[in-house]
Amino acid sequence: QTGMCGLDPHDVYDAILIATDNQGAMTLRQFTTYVDSLLQDGEDQPQPSTHSLKRLLLQLFYALDNNNRGVVNSDDLTAVFVVLCRGSVPHKLRFLFEVFGTRGVDGLTRRQFWKYVRALLTGLVHLSSDGAGASDVRATLNASAVHMSSSVFDALPSGQDARIQYEQWENMFMHDVP
Repeated sequence: QTGMCGLDPHDVYDAILIATDNQGAMTLRQFTTYVDSLLQDGEDQPQPSTHSLKRLLLQLFYALDNNNRGVVNSDDLTAVFVVLCRGSVPHKLRFLFEVFGTRGVDGLTRRQFWKYVRALLTGLVHLSSDGAGASDVRATLNASAVHMSSSVFDALPSGQDARIQYEQWENMFMHDVP
């Protein structure tokens, strides 16, 4: 429905990085320009779907604006957009795991994992909620991400360093979640 299902996650991420500042932040103006350029390829879409998509993406911007400053983080934005792109769920989760990690370092810290989970939950909830206000669910999503991160890190073998590898997360997610 969004017209983004044909886009490659890597291309979307690269375009987001180009559109953000050197701190990885994107203002509402930069976001609007980015969305307009993203949708130019879909100019043959009927006008109502383009307007609906812009409205949905604007709602996602505000949902990701955690400090209500009119700025979103490129990694959070990537998480939401990649969910809409082509590819299998495991491929998207692995790609986003790498996006949220420290470049050149294997695995995610507890804080990086929390951000990863929070961004995914925020995107999924707002994509499925049909316009629910960002402030209505932000605290719940954050608490859920904190709880999930804590549970995942508590389940790691004792003595393991403070990072989780994607394969461990995938195993927990695919096999250990009831």
